Parts: sequence; structure tokens; C-alpha cells
Amino acid sequence: MASILYWHRSSGVPPSDVAIEDMILCKMAQQLGMPYSTGIVEYAKVKKDLSTSFKDIKKLLKTFSIIDRDRNGLVDISDLGWYLGVPSGAGLKMVFDSMAPASDGFLTFHNYVHGLLARCSSPHLQNEEFLHTIFNYLDQDHNGALSEADMFRLPIHNAAARHTTDDFYQITPQIGFGEVLIDTPRGVDNDDLCNCSAEEFKALLSEYKEYVLLFEAYRNIGIIAT
Repeated sequence: MASILYWHRSSGVPPSDVAIEDMILCKMAQQLGMPYSTGIVEYAKVKKDLSTSFKDIKKLLKTFSIIDRDRNGLVDISDLGWYLGVPSGAGLKMVFDSMAPASDGFLTFHNYVHGLLARCSSPHLQNEEFLHTIFNYLDQDHNGALSEADMFRLPIHNAAARHTTDDFYQITPQIGFGEVLIDTPRGVDNDDLCNCSAEEFKALLSEYKEYVLLFEAYRNIGIIAT
């Protein structure tokens, strides 16, 4: 209870808004090496407003623990850039700000969940035209499938974390977004050519939602032509 009250004083979220699922997430955060209070996301509100499952929130907490390199419960823009494998610049700043528009330079897990899921559920990012714009940009030979070389077309390098199963994550340094295509365990062809259809690409982005925001940012600043 002391942890909840401390978090309440620093965040303004009343203890009455903390659900049992938040307590489970707090315990999980502690097991992942972060402060206990990191896990509070106001789960009842997330479930109602963003229509997501508890399983998905637990996955996001595992991802957040990887992005949070010093495990202090806070992510700064350099942490996010390291995870996404992108250099500092306008695109990365747009992604960070879209998840924490009023932050003090740090992203909490609460910010990360609410910002990421709210942004990725917006109609224009769910729009088939947006997804096809990204797919067609990457599909350099216009054969209707993405190869590993296609996936490396964007300036993304050394993405640091990829999951190996539905339930566990591991650090895998020195890989890029093209490697995401290889390592994804379902929804994508895993042959040597990594042929990925538009539908498989859509499934891939549903797993790695942060890249939806990155692609949007690159489109907005003109790296990806519309």
C-alpha cells in the first residue's frame, strides 16, 4: 500500500483507480528489475478505453523493461532510439512526443501503454491506405512481397530487443528492422528470402506497434513519400 500511495503522490492517480491487475503488473515489474510502482497503468481504464487484454499489457511491460536500460521505471528518448534502432532526430522525437506529449523528458510505463495504444488505434493508422503506403515504399522491386533487403530500406539499425516466443523476450544486439521479419514466430514467412506479403506485414506491425508510430513520423517528415 505504501508503494501505491507514493505513486499516487507523484502521479496524481488516486488509489481507487488501481485494479488488482495493476498489482500483478507491479509484482511483475519488480521481478523484471524495475521499481514496484512501475506497473500501475490504471488497467480498468485501459481495458475500457483502449480495448486491450491483460495478456497484451503484460507483453508491453516486458518490452518496456527492455527499453528501460537502467531499469529505473523511466525511459528517455535515447532509450527509445536504442530500442528502435534509429538515430536521434525529428522522427524519433515525434515518436517519443506522441506517447508522452506533456512529459518532462521521461516516459513512464503508464505513458507508454496509454500513448502507444491510443495512437496506434487511431483511424488513420489503421487505414489500409497508410499500411499500403509503407508497404509499397519498402517493396523496391514492386513484386508484392518484402525481402530482407526491402526491410532494411528505412534508416533503422541495431534494434536491440526481439521476442522469441509469445511469453518471453531476450536482448539480441546488433540487428535491425529487417531481422524483426526473420525472428517473428508467427504471421510471417521465415524462409531465406523473407518474402512477406502485405497482410503478413500488417500482422508484423500489430506485434511491433512502436514501428507504426515510427513509419508515421517518417511519412510526416518526408522520408517516406506519400
